[in-house]
Amino acid sequence: MALLAGDETLLQVLSHLPVRDGAVASAVSVAFRHAVLRTPQLAAVRLVTPKEMMNKDGEEWSRDMEFLDLKEFFTELGRKGAAEYDGVHVLNARISLAGHRSHADMVLLERRKGLRYNFHEACDAESQDLEVVGTSFCDARGRVRLASVKACGSEVMTGGFLYIDRLAEGNSKLFRQPEVGPVVVRKLLQETTLKGRWSLAVVIPSEEELLWFLQAGFVQARELAVEGPRIVCLFAVPSFLEHQMKSTNEAKMVEILEPKDLQPLSQINQDLLELVKNEGAEAQISALLKKGASIEDSYAIHCCAYNRSLQQLEMLLRLVPSTEKAVNRPDGCSLLPLMLAAKGACGSLSRDTLSVPTEVCARLIEARADVSAVDAAGLTALGHLRKALREVRDFNGCFGLIAMEHDGDELEKLLMPPSGPTAADEQMIDASSDEGSLLDWEEDEEEDFEDD
Repeated sequence: MALLAGDETLLQVLSHLPVRDGAVASAVSVAFRHAVLRTPQLAAVRLVTPKEMMNKDGEEWSRDMEFLDLKEFFTELGRKGAAEYDGVHVLNARISLAGHRSHADMVLLERRKGLRYNFHEACDAESQDLEVVGTSFCDARGRVRLASVKACGSEVMTGGFLYIDRLAEGNSKLFRQPEVGPVVVRKLLQETTLKGRWSLAVVIPSEEELLWFLQAGFVQARELAVEGPRIVCLFAVPSFLEHQMKSTNEAKMVEILEPKDLQPLSQINQDLLELVKNEGAEAQISALLKKGASIEDSYAIHCCAYNRSLQQLEMLLRLVPSTEKAVNRPDGCSLLPLMLAAKGACGSLSRDTLSVPTEVCARLIEARADVSAVDAAGLTALGHLRKALREVRDFNGCFGLIAMEHDGDELEKLLMPPSGPTAADEQMIDASSDEGSLLDWEEDEEEDFEDD
């Protein structure tokens, strides 16, 4: 790596200084150190070894617990995860440049043959942020479920899932030059022992980190900004990092889809929404409507649809000027009442109730709700039903509950668009986490990818 202008001269001056001339040497050394800060490629990045972790953790343990074998808590790469699953590694990286130091925390979840653990449970055991991205990106077996990620090809299905926590920890001075951040990201993923161990890296970047990861080659998982957690989340596969890094200006030109802040309801519409919860409140609601309240603007129909409140839904449909417009009005998350009804229908499922109820969805369709309408992620009401059913099974799997077969066939037929399911709907087909499904890891991964 060639030094920046002036750096080479500083080195030459430093090499010719007599040892006794400490003051001059110190001044030149300081000048050189500042010059090095302008050379981000000189940043040193390495993973902390399990032995180093063991020594550090050992100092913090109480002497009363010295009989414990610390080796049991560490893996060949780092520390064992909170769930203590084989294949889950908690990692720490040390970053240094010109005397400034920082560190980054990460979690690597392996996805390979022979490993059988609940991916969602492992994510949840580590942190709330990892639980959010882990369950959004993958099913309970660690198979990718986001359409934008699956479009990257079969390479995302095998190899490790790497979650990167905050990068600029400890010393923000190290990252004061814009070029340092993306260089550190690439070195971390390409030049440490992580190389070859991950096939999908994800991060919820802070405001200052966003440009660094974009420059390094990460892209946004746009689905997560418009549904579910509603966050800005970036991801990369190894091939993304093989291209030339973006400049700061190029990264600033990348369009980032920001989660929309929901507009608060006016007081009169909040009052209307509260009244809808009560039975026999039709006269009071009618009075509020005369004062300027709006059933559509209060999203009362959406709430009734999600909560399976058929009686209140019937009342609201009698009061709106146009039932067709009312049942096809999107809320702030681009969801229609029929989509919420499909999601909410699964809320009644239990050991005693195995069939998904259809009454609310049927009533909305009777009122001319559009079964072909899609949300911002391309899902129809059918896709939301499939997603909700899958989440019920995944939730049960996280707690080791016996998988129950819930019958949603009747509602699926009711919600099926005339032209068939969308591509996003197809991605929501359940991939349950029971023991039988876990055995799929023994099959060919690319075939597994294509079948999903």
